[in-house]
Amino acid sequence: MSVARRHRRSGNAAAPRRDLRPDHFRADNNHCLAMIAQGRLAEAETALRRILTRSPGHAEAWNNLGLVHLGLGRLGEAEAAFRESARLQPCPPLALNNLGKCLASQGRVVEAAACFRHSLALEPEQAEVCNNLGVLANQTGRADEAETLLRRALDLQPDLADALCNLGLLLMGQRRLTEAEPVLEAALAMQPENVMILNNLGFILGERGCREDAEAILRRAVGLQPGYVDAWYNLGVLLNEAGRARETEACYRQALTLQPGHAPSWLNLGVLLIGLDRPQEAEAALLRALELQPGLADAHYNLGILWIGQRRLAEAETAFRAAIRLQPGMARAYNNLALLLKELRRFDEAEATGLACLHIQPGFPDAAWNLSLLYLSTGRFAAGWPLHEFRYHPQRTGSQVTPVRLPFPMWRGEELRGKALLLVPEQGAGDLIQFCRYIPLLKERGASRVSLICPAALAELLSSLPGLDRLLVEGEECDYTIPDDYWCYPLSLPLHLGTTLATIPARLPYLRAPGVARTPRAGLRVGLVWKGNPRHPNDRSRSLPGLTTLAPLWRVPGVTFVGLQKGAGEEEVRHPPPGQPLLPPDEALTDFARTAAVMSRLDLVITIDSACAHLAGALGISCWVLLPLWGTDWRWMHDRDDSPWYPGVMRLFRQTRCDAWDDVVERLAQALADFPGAGG
Repeated sequence: MSVARRHRRSGNAAAPRRDLRPDHFRADNNHCLAMIAQGRLAEAETALRRILTRSPGHAEAWNNLGLVHLGLGRLGEAEAAFRESARLQPCPPLALNNLGKCLASQGRVVEAAACFRHSLALEPEQAEVCNNLGVLANQTGRADEAETLLRRALDLQPDLADALCNLGLLLMGQRRLTEAEPVLEAALAMQPENVMILNNLGFILGERGCREDAEAILRRAVGLQPGYVDAWYNLGVLLNEAGRARETEACYRQALTLQPGHAPSWLNLGVLLIGLDRPQEAEAALLRALELQPGLADAHYNLGILWIGQRRLAEAETAFRAAIRLQPGMARAYNNLALLLKELRRFDEAEATGLACLHIQPGFPDAAWNLSLLYLSTGRFAAGWPLHEFRYHPQRTGSQVTPVRLPFPMWRGEELRGKALLLVPEQGAGDLIQFCRYIPLLKERGASRVSLICPAALAELLSSLPGLDRLLVEGEECDYTIPDDYWCYPLSLPLHLGTTLATIPARLPYLRAPGVARTPRAGLRVGLVWKGNPRHPNDRSRSLPGLTTLAPLWRVPGVTFVGLQKGAGEEEVRHPPPGQPLLPPDEALTDFARTAAVMSRLDLVITIDSACAHLAGALGISCWVLLPLWGTDWRWMHDRDDSPWYPGVMRLFRQTRCDAWDDVVERLAQALADFPGAGG
């Protein structure tokens, strides 16, 4: 290699001009590129300006100066530098690519795409440019074109991690998670500390149900970059699905500490707090989410759920309607609005809304089941019974029906003559007591054998049921050596037997107490039940706060009260509040047979909506039922004080205000004073 001649300065004479050779330019330029790669942007800028002072027409130096400006966020200066580089080069694909990236970062998508396409026209086999153009295509909704470009980039350069990552994101956006996972894994192998890849791979693993692996990879992401909001958010979503509420809350709050304006974290925090029964905090979080993102339909929807729980019904309706306006296809918002309208007794609107929900999402189990309750509660049995079959759909929210696997088919109304049918319990004891009345009708249809599985607590009571051939007790080994032809849920019998409001099989009594209990004989004998199973979805509204709520009854003279309470509230039977004359039954209420024996010696049973109401009705014993305004069960219907299921023995006392029992109990006390035998 030749050595440049050195010139000696003499006095004040000017130094002769030195023109750098191309190899010197190349070395200086490469040194600048190294500084840019190391993040030494200020040093690189100084060096590049020195080069351009000596050689203003150096296209590569202009391109690299553009990279420096881009790294420093000086987009206007970067654009000017890239344009100058492209002007100076007769074939400028590199500068065009960088100019496209600069324009894309400014949101000038059309111009950026033009630059990328021009670059590819000049040099088609540029993997990075294919990647960049693919990203733009995906951003503008041209997913097929984007996928083609990204796969072309990987054909040209299989180890291009950015293209792998972008292809993985595209596939995730299309919910093609099975395809996205290996693509992102390949990208991660090349960039093991890329937190964006870790975050998205963690999301996919979580969606696939691989929670332990997903948690590990998301924790790795936040360990590498503690300020990465998306990873904290996704970790919170994952932990919430695992029921780890305290850790979930910590993740969402960490995301919000890092980015207070992250609306999705406020939304999910609000939903979490609803479930934790912290309504004030939940409301504040959801309102903050809407302040940040007014069009967030899910926030409106969850405010509606929250406000229903607080009985702020007008606000809840507004919230659901806002969610529907913002997201017209949100079936669950229609479903909950229909439920709300039903509770507001706006039945026509409720029906229309429920039908609209099923039009949006045909076969939506929650909506179909809820619409069935509307029809049944308004006496439209023909429309209600078929939809009521959705109660045991495996995807219905909160379904309490245990799935059944038996070696013979479910009965769906086929000819029964000469066939054996097995009835399988599905929900609470009250349902079985109410619907076992259909067993004699099955025998009338020609069933050769009717068998029933029942809880042990009901076995003795139901053993003498007319028409029942075989009784099997839950938890005991069932004998299927002689299998039945069909099985059926008891609540499906009205559908298959065509029950209408006028044809309810209501001959009373259809059960009898298997024994006689000793009960007080003096005065009017009244049994009391004031609480139900706390796991019942509407127990907050149907159960009384406690025995004290019934205090106005004590002023009625000549009445002896007997506590029939079991489970929740049972302690009050043994230790009633001062001044409340309540006696425990002489016989322990160990099962429904014992309870029936006690009831058979009473003159009246006063109860909330519970299994005891159905037991008293089935025994033909006078029974008064206290009903909530909110969530009134369909079988009690609306605007009537009697029950077609228990004619002549049942009287209904309904709330007129949500969750307020005072006026109900006052009416109850007046009716009790007028009951034959009271006042003695």
